[in-house]
Amino acid sequence: MPSKPNPDIYILSQKELGVDSGEAICFEDALAGIKAALGASFAKTFALDSPGIDTAETSKLAPLVSWKWCLENTDTVIAL
Repeated sequence: MPSKPNPDIYILSQKELGVDSGEAICFEDALAGIKAALGASFAKTFALDSPGIDTAETSKLAPLVSWKWCLENTDTVIAL
């Protein structure tokens, strides 16, 4: 399997889970992963604000959601 940013791993995962890409969401913490998720046509791709991520670059690709927000708002994240 090619590594990210190739979207194949996400496409395979969607097929294995029986989930349509238009219904899937992805949380990523790396630029290569964000590009892979966008290439797999997820309904939403969130760039998690983590120490190794370039927020200026990723904010152009996907909305930023902080790790802290995800942890504090687990019910909201699951409901997305």
